[in-house]
Amino acid sequence: MSSYYIEELQDMLVEQTSGIRIIDIYMIFIMGALLILVPGYVVHIKKDIPYRRVIHLYFVIVCALNILLITVFRRDAGSKSGNVVSYFDFGSLQGSKRAVRQMIYSVLNVLLFVPWGVLVQLFWKEEKFFKRIVMSALMGFIFSASIEIIQHITKTGVFEITDLATNVSGTVLGAILGTVLTMIIMRFTKKNELK
Repeated sequence: MSSYYIEELQDMLVEQTSGIRIIDIYMIFIMGALLILVPGYVVHIKKDIPYRRVIHLYFVIVCALNILLITVFRRDAGSKSGNVVSYFDFGSLQGSKRAVRQMIYSVLNVLLFVPWGVLVQLFWKEEKFFKRIVMSALMGFIFSASIEIIQHITKTGVFEITDLATNVSGTVLGAILGTVLTMIIMRFTKKNELK
């Protein structure tokens, strides 16, 4: 990869994380623990709910809040145009600087939603592979559409069809990865239980 693309990637990462303080991320983890893990432990004891479900819910909510931090919360309301971009523009690695930046932006959007896909597919871990992926994609679409609508209404971003497509693609990629890993772990665990 040429130094030009690396510099553009670095610039995009700085641009996309400006306004985020490390304390904000810590607070999400701490508040999530206080609001989910502690009450979840009490529910686990009183209702006999597996604590791994509580931990899973904790990570789903923390992941969602971190995505919202990056896409909405770090920006001031009214700081963007609030326009709607109703065409796909994934960019290109060849062409203008804008096309390269759009390509990098699209890849970063996909990567942002991979952890979401890994986590949400666990809600359907008893289902067959295809259903897990479809249900995860649906969750990714609903979450991404919600973000785009919030960005449009609050003018903290632009409602972009490209973002919707890349976010759902990242969710599907994460769901496939998470499903395969879950299946491998479950097989390995069952083999060890038989010994």
